[in-house]
Amino acid sequence: MLNQATKIYKKSLWNSPTSLNYLIKGRGLAEETINNFSLGYCNSDEFYKTVKDKKQEAIEIGLIRGIKEEDFFKGCVTFPIFDGKEVVNIYGRSLKENLPHKILPHSSKAIPYNKNSLNKSNSIIIVESPICALTLEQNGFYAVALVGTGLPKKVISLFKGKNCYLLLDSDEAGIKAANAAVGKLFLYANSVHILDLPDKDPNDFFRNNLKAKDRLFFLIKNSWPIEKPPFLSHVEKTKKNNIEDNVSIIEVGKKLFKDYKENSNSIWVKCEKHKDTKPSLWVGGNKNIFTCFGCNITGGPVTLVSWQLSLTEEQAREWIKERFK
Repeated sequence: MLNQATKIYKKSLWNSPTSLNYLIKGRGLAEETINNFSLGYCNSDEFYKTVKDKKQEAIEIGLIRGIKEEDFFKGCVTFPIFDGKEVVNIYGRSLKENLPHKILPHSSKAIPYNKNSLNKSNSIIIVESPICALTLEQNGFYAVALVGTGLPKKVISLFKGKNCYLLLDSDEAGIKAANAAVGKLFLYANSVHILDLPDKDPNDFFRNNLKAKDRLFFLIKNSWPIEKPPFLSHVEKTKKNNIEDNVSIIEVGKKLFKDYKENSNSIWVKCEKHKDTKPSLWVGGNKNIFTCFGCNITGGPVTLVSWQLSLTEEQAREWIKERFK
């Protein structure tokens, strides 16, 4: 039934200019990606008409719901969740803003979106949404999305022996989810890394940056594995005698640079080290790190001060201590 629904939704998508425009122009997905991953669109009643003789089965699965017996994914772009070649669930994203995303409640939920990529690489990027996973896939990265699954044991065990790169959204929910995921991933993964982007999510990052692919490769290459015990974001850490824990890198950046452009919980600066024509030095708050995409350097507050002022690490620590007692 799920395989049948996927075929119907896929056919409907190519007859829906609005839906295709959302995916291609709005989200930057290639037609090849859309076709290969069998993305679809659920119009008002096409699926219901097709499976009318199997209506009870469709109701039991959750594809048809409510007193009016309408398609559950009506008005949604659909993302089938495959296990091998079989569709085991479907995720729906409404084209209307602020409407909740949907996932079938009675199908197998303990599987991430794009699970098949786990068989292709030992290094996996973990994101929140299918659109972000597909954005990374079409740019040469292997990625899965945790849509609707959380991290039950069955899902966590899929990452056994993998090098996991958490690239969840930079909002409060994303930070909280990253913190919760790290401790669980340590049970099976070979290593766990946390990546931080200047944009809200990977899809925004690739749509807003011409060199996004190179920049993400750089961040992955220069990321360091999180050490046990489980990581906590700098916002939630208890205070320790550690500058990296106690000082906000944004405040350090504001002391170092006169001119900067401030966004939500981050600043952008023109880097004098490589004579920027436009800001490429990003100082971010969520993970308390900076990245210069022109100089290819990243790190915490001490590294930022040491690099910018040509100081040793010890001198940089003293510089920070004097200004942030």
